[in-house]
Amino acid sequence: VEQEPGAAARGAEMPAIPTIMVSGDLKCRAVDALCWLALSLAAGCAAQLGGGFQGDPGRGAVRGTLEVGARLHKVRGSGPYGSAGATLAPSGEAFGLHSLALGAGYRIRPATWLRVELGPEFGFGEPARLQYQRTGLFLGGLGAVVVRLPIGGGHDNLNGSAPVGWSVDLVPSGRLRRWSRAIEDGGGGQWELGAELALRVTLYSDLAVANDD
Repeated sequence: VEQEPGAAARGAEMPAIPTIMVSGDLKCRAVDALCWLALSLAAGCAAQLGGGFQGDPGRGAVRGTLEVGARLHKVRGSGPYGSAGATLAPSGEAFGLHSLALGAGYRIRPATWLRVELGPEFGFGEPARLQYQRTGLFLGGLGAVVVRLPIGGGHDNLNGSAPVGWSVDLVPSGRLRRWSRAIEDGGGGQWELGAELALRVTLYSDLAVANDD
């Protein structure tokens, strides 16, 4: 077979492309690590949706609200939790976003069907019944009673291991916030009191978490 003149030389001058060989065992370890991470994130994740009201306790003015929230908490028993939430209130003919909040606290389980959550929260936005020209900040507290409904699982109440489980809870809660306003909005502080009734759905897994009982 005839070769084009100089082809062999050009082939010899081309650098070799490095090749990385991945063993089957390493691939399995990577897949296991990804599965473990996904299950860790799924353990004790909750989303909730509810409605309620917020208003100024001094003036008695209230406004209906829609609350959307999420929780991360210990799968079994009592322990700390983290939360995030958004408050929507009527703005014209639609609901508008009024505030965003982050919180943390402690979750107590006095009974298999009952949990109590208490903790501080902070965030920014504006009170549900007012409209600020500038973004306000608030610091407050949140308390909730989590009542387990006879829907879905209940494996987090049992000893042993639950590969995957879910539960549904009814959550009445109350909050108190102290808002800080900009000078354009009159300055100073303002109190806001709120109450809510929400439905919470929780997903959990013991595959990546040790039994806490």
